[in-house]
Amino acid sequence: MATQRAGNSSNARNNRTSKNNTTSRGNSSRSNTASRSNNGTRSNGTRSKNSSRNNAHRRKKTTKAQRVRRKAIFNESATIISVAIALLIFLSNFGLCGKFGSVVSDYMFGFFGLLAYIFPIFFVISLGFATANRNDRTVVNKVTVAYVLFVFCCAAFHLLFMDAGNKAIKTSKYFEICANDKSGGGVLGAAITESLLKVFAISGTCIIEVAIIIVCIVIISEKSIINGVKRGGSHMARKAMELRNYDEDEIDLDEYLKETKPARFLKKRQKRRGVSMDTKIGQDKTNLDIHEIDGNLDTPEVFADNIKIVDSGDLRRTSEDENPAFAPADFTKVRESMNGEHKDSTKENSYDEEGLFKPKEKIEVSKKAKEVMSRPAYATTQPSVQAMASNEEKTAKEVVNPDMTEVNPSPETKKEKINTALETNKVTSEISKKKEVKNYVLPPISLLKSGSSGKHKASKDELVETAKKLELVLEQFGVNAKVTDISRGPSVTRYELQPEFGTKVSKITSLSDDIKLNLAAEDIRIEAPIPGKAAVGIEIPNSGRDMVSLRELLEDEKFKNTQSKIAFPAGLDIAGEVIIGDIAKMPHLLVAGTTGSGKSVFTNSIIMSVLFRAKPDEVKLLIVDPKVVEFGVYNGIPHLLLPVVTDPKKAAGALSWAVGEMTKRYKKFASIGVKDLSSFNQRVTSEELTDDEGNTLEKMPQILIVIDELADLMMAAAKEVEESICRLAQLARAAGIHLVIATQ
Repeated sequence: MATQRAGNSSNARNNRTSKNNTTSRGNSSRSNTASRSNNGTRSNGTRSKNSSRNNAHRRKKTTKAQRVRRKAIFNESATIISVAIALLIFLSNFGLCGKFGSVVSDYMFGFFGLLAYIFPIFFVISLGFATANRNDRTVVNKVTVAYVLFVFCCAAFHLLFMDAGNKAIKTSKYFEICANDKSGGGVLGAAITESLLKVFAISGTCIIEVAIIIVCIVIISEKSIINGVKRGGSHMARKAMELRNYDEDEIDLDEYLKETKPARFLKKRQKRRGVSMDTKIGQDKTNLDIHEIDGNLDTPEVFADNIKIVDSGDLRRTSEDENPAFAPADFTKVRESMNGEHKDSTKENSYDEEGLFKPKEKIEVSKKAKEVMSRPAYATTQPSVQAMASNEEKTAKEVVNPDMTEVNPSPETKKEKINTALETNKVTSEISKKKEVKNYVLPPISLLKSGSSGKHKASKDELVETAKKLELVLEQFGVNAKVTDISRGPSVTRYELQPEFGTKVSKITSLSDDIKLNLAAEDIRIEAPIPGKAAVGIEIPNSGRDMVSLRELLEDEKFKNTQSKIAFPAGLDIAGEVIIGDIAKMPHLLVAGTTGSGKSVFTNSIIMSVLFRAKPDEVKLLIVDPKVVEFGVYNGIPHLLLPVVTDPKKAAGALSWAVGEMTKRYKKFASIGVKDLSSFNQRVTSEELTDDEGNTLEKMPQILIVIDELADLMMAAAKEVEESICRLAQLARAAGIHLVIATQ
């Protein structure tokens, strides 16, 4: 029994132990599971927190970037809108925005007065500065001060342009006054100025407003006015000190030179009879070659006939130590006059106490030689510094702006103007006295010589033969073409070729040298194609030039049908057609060329063309001929306003009269409301009209002014002639006045 109980107790212990083990294992497994679950929960919580933080950070960044972007867009939009508003206000001030603009303009001028014109510009500039530097406190302060400056400028404008201090006018009334008159400083300036006037009166108000304006300018520009005045004063004082030191150094140098100079050189400074001691020389007479001096002297007359030759063997010196005859001279400037008595001796010659040669006998010198030798001598050394400086200053004054008109004209200029006015009056009286020729008959064309056929006129057979030869040459080089027309001019003949279909034009132009070789021509010109034609032109020079006569040109039907009275034939073209020029369309003509090139012949042709086509009441001539001999044959014809003018002074007066005539014609045009001479003549012919003074208006002729050798005329009376020609060239066309000028 005891054994059985002991076994049972041991079994019970074992069971308890196993239960405990099982319990502990279960507890350990539970604890492990719990710990795992706790660790997993913690790690998941940390991850979720981190992700939420990152998301929040990202949201903040995105929100901040969006805010910056929105702010930038808002700022840009605000800037564009502000500029647009400022532009609308600016245009409204000038009445360019309709009813809206007029209302805005009234408000702007009512508030700011005259400164309303610049307020939009001021607003845009200040807005730009403030926007670009919004973080810079200094710029913002400057913009604020700028607005203060603008306001006090309005106050100053009210004080300047309005009836400030008038107690009868209320301050609010200035809004309406400034809006209507567009003046003053607006109601803003009126409010400030009127308030100050009540306390400080007019003088105190001026001081306060000017002081505030200056202070604002100093703050904005950051430039001190007092420091600027100080710097300017110190600069002037420094310059004055430098000039004073320079003068003192110059005086010391002169004293040193006087003390150290040898006695024999100082003796030459003493005045002596017949010698001028003027030592100031001009810039234009220094450093010239000795050959130029000799060239100005009449040497054959002075030295060959009138001066006795002195034998050099009889000359002797009084001292062996010195050679005073060759002592260096002070040539700063020397003017010698040969009025003293000079003696020459071949026996006894001596030197004076100063070492200069002293002749004994009188030298026989003619009067003309004395005049030549009395000319100022040229210096052989460099001029002094003072002389060079004065001359350079003088030259600079002459060179600076040489074309500038003198404010105070010189007496010579006044005299020239008076002479021109007198000549103009003479010309006017002379023209007014001239009587008109009635029932004028145009000269017959038979007065001119008919053109001869000439020895260089080629026959038709020769032209046809050359055409066939040209076709053959082209055929040899693979170009099939046919000559369809031949146009012979005075110096060139043109052959018109029609190439075969499919032939390149470049193929013909590349054969120019081959055609020249086979035709033995001096030169050829290929015009491919001829403008307006389906053909190629080959121009070949004639064997000699044909003379074209004026009669041949005047008889041409094309020229006869020309309506203009101042048209002229200029010659024949390559096709043999007359080239017609109309001065009325040019409206002025300049004929230029070398001597002997035919300027005068061409000018004569123009005058003759006018004489054969126009009556004196249709065209008047004013001819200026400085050469005297070229146009003298036209004296006496009724077309001339004056006899052919040959005197340059009278020519200046005649041109001045033409300017006056041009002015009178324009006044007549204005009185009846026309613009040019042709319209005026049509109105006057069709109806009876009077000018402002009640005088009956008559038909006016065209005026052709012919000037030959303009260069020579300009040398004689440049100012008067140039001014008149410039005015006529600019304005005279519509008045029916035309210039034909020939010059080299």
